[in-house]
Amino acid sequence: MPEVEPLERARLYLQAGRPIEARTQLQAILAESPTDARAHLLSARAEILIGDPPSAEAHARAATADPDVRAVAFGVLSEIVGLDPLRKAEAVDLASAAVRADPADWQLRGILGRSLARTGDLGNAWAQAEEGVRLAPNDPSSRARALVDLARVPLADRRGGQRMRAIMRDAAALDPTDPEVVSMLAVAQLHAGRRREAIATSLGVLRSSPTDRFPVVVARVAMHAIVARFSLVLLGVGLLAPVAAGLVARGTVSGTPARVGGAVGLTAIAVAVTLMVRSLTRAIDRRRLWTLVRRQAGFWVGVAAVAIAVVIYAVGLIFGVFLLPLPLLAFLVVVLIYRWSSPR
Repeated sequence: MPEVEPLERARLYLQAGRPIEARTQLQAILAESPTDARAHLLSARAEILIGDPPSAEAHARAATADPDVRAVAFGVLSEIVGLDPLRKAEAVDLASAAVRADPADWQLRGILGRSLARTGDLGNAWAQAEEGVRLAPNDPSSRARALVDLARVPLADRRGGQRMRAIMRDAAALDPTDPEVVSMLAVAQLHAGRRREAIATSLGVLRSSPTDRFPVVVARVAMHAIVARFSLVLLGVGLLAPVAAGLVARGTVSGTPARVGGAVGLTAIAVAVTLMVRSLTRAIDRRRLWTLVRRQAGFWVGVAAVAIAVVIYAVGLIFGVFLLPLPLLAFLVVVLIYRWSSPR
């Protein structure tokens, strides 16, 4: 078997989802050739996957010194800078520089479209992303990827869910096996309020393919959609417990309604949590599930709300103290968080 060149070996590590090994390989290359622009570009991608944006930015800036890769380097740098919400305008400037350096590159047009969309300049964002679709090669994979960039424009507009979904249905028809296309289809369905579709798409992918071969967003969309539905179940629990207490209030000993409501609340929470975890772990292993959920603020708010409810229901069950309406307020906060948020 022929020896693989060091730069190609690093590229293969990145394709296999092994950025740490890629970084080690690239560090050796840059130690010998500190100005190797292609090694800097791959290093920027590796550092982003590892989670070190400052290092990624430094490598991308180093790559812009080489005229042969300057356009691509500006595009990569724009995407890195765009991760910071306070640097949206700078990301647009960098993406514009990339397009000026290579106006015929359809992928750079998509980057500029996404950058403009993040600033709220949807008119120009549409124009750039549509030009990217026009310039894309006439093969299903490239055109589907260009449509993914186009679909990211309405993602910045809460009223654009249906349009985004229509674009991604076209993209999925072109290339139904591309992980990024399937991921964005699920995001589009969620953005359009089609949670059932988003769950079916996401879990269908995860059940038919190894989780680590697909972008994390596929699992994240599935989890978000299921937990959003679970938040509505919790709201129902918050209503059920005081209703159950009210049904036994007449003619009973003081404290009995609170005990009945507490018992009903604790039982309902246990059943709801069990069903939710089972729905997720049928498609996502527990270790990966924990990696995903712990990064979501909404998840921790949900955990806090459930913990508060469990304590209140336990107090009602054990001591007969009637605090049963309070969990309803906590669950309402969780519902609102998942109603007004979606994975990007």
